[in-house]
Amino acid sequence: MLSSVALFAFRNYIKQEVALHAGVNLFLGANAQGKTNLLEAIYVGCTGRSPRASVLAEMIMWEQAGARVVLHYHDQGEHAVQVRLERAPGTSRTRRTVAVDGKNATAQALFGRVPVVLFHPEEMTLLRGGGEPRRRVLNELLSQLRPGYAGALARYARILEQRNQLLKRIAEGTQPSASLPVWTEQLAAAGAALVDARRTALDQLAPVAASRYAAIAPGEELTVRYAPSVDDPGDVAAAIVEALDARRHEELARGLTVAGPHRDDVAFAINGVPAAVHASQGQQRSAILALKLAEIDVLGSAGSVPLLLLDDVMSELDAARRAHLVEAVEAAPQSVITAAEAGYFSPGFVARVGARRVAAGAVVDD
Repeated sequence: MLSSVALFAFRNYIKQEVALHAGVNLFLGANAQGKTNLLEAIYVGCTGRSPRASVLAEMIMWEQAGARVVLHYHDQGEHAVQVRLERAPGTSRTRRTVAVDGKNATAQALFGRVPVVLFHPEEMTLLRGGGEPRRRVLNELLSQLRPGYAGALARYARILEQRNQLLKRIAEGTQPSASLPVWTEQLAAAGAALVDARRTALDQLAPVAASRYAAIAPGEELTVRYAPSVDDPGDVAAAIVEALDARRHEELARGLTVAGPHRDDVAFAINGVPAAVHASQGQQRSAILALKLAEIDVLGSAGSVPLLLLDDVMSELDAARRAHLVEAVEAAPQSVITAAEAGYFSPGFVARVGARRVAAGAVVDD
C-alpha cells in the first residue's frame, strides 16, 4: 500500500510531498496544472519508467540538473523507493538510478513492489491500430506478476536488435549468412518463453475481463485471446525458427525480423465479431475499461495490493460507464484519480472520499 509520493524538480513540481491513504485519493484541477505529472511520478516510482516521456530528460524541470521521485509504501514493513534522474554535464544524456530502502537496485527490481495499473485517455484507442500498445499492456502486467519476466523481455529485445543488425550486414555482404541460424535459435528460445508466459496470463485475464464487461454491457460477450504471428502446433521455438527460415528473403530485403513475439497481438471480439473493426466506440471503451479492471483483479488475486491510477478518464466516458467505474474504484484497495472537475462524480462520492486540488505544480486541500 502506497503511503506517500515526493517529487523534486519533476516536471512542474519544484518540491512536493503528497500523503496517500487506502481507498480513493481524488485530485482535481484544470488542465496543465500538474495532475498527470503527479500520476506519472507515481508510475515512475513503481516501475522505473514513464508511460509518456520519450526520453528521460523530459521529466526534469527546465534548467534543473536532475529530478527525483520517492515513494514510501507498506508491505510487511515500511519501505522506500527512490528514482533519480541526472543530466550529464555538458550533454543531453540523462542517467537514471534506482534505490530500494537505500540500496542501489535496477529498474527491473521495482516491478511488483507496488503493483500498479494505469488508465489514461490515450488508451481509449487501445483496440485500434497496431499491436504494440496491446503488447505493452500484457508485458507490464506480466512484469509485475512474474519476477523474471521483465528480464526475459529485455533479453529478447537485445537478441532481436543483434539479429536485425546481422540481417542488414548479410544483405550488405559484410557478414556471412552462416552466422544467422545461431541468432535465430537464440531468438526462438527467448521468444518461446515470452509466448508461454503471455498465454498463461491471458488464460487468467480473459475470463475476468469477460465478467467485467458483462457487468458493464449486459447481454454482450467479450472475448480476449492471444494472436501469435507464428502458428505453432505446440513447440513454439521450433515454429518460430521454421517461420523465419521460410521468410529469409523477406527478412534480408527489409533488414528486420518479421515474426516472433514482438509481432504478436491480443485480439478482442464482442459477440464473436472483431472489436477493432466492428465494435462501436462505446463498446470499445467498455472493453478497455473491463480490461483495466480485470488487471486489478488479477494482480489482487496474486496476493498483492494493486494501485489503480486513473488519469482524467471520466471525461472520456458516458454517465453510465462513469458510474460503473466509480463503483469499481470504491471497491479497489487503493486508487489515485485525477479529474478536471468534481461534476464528473456524484456529490455523495466526493463527500465520501474528499478531494485535493492541483494548481501550478502544487497540491492543496480542496
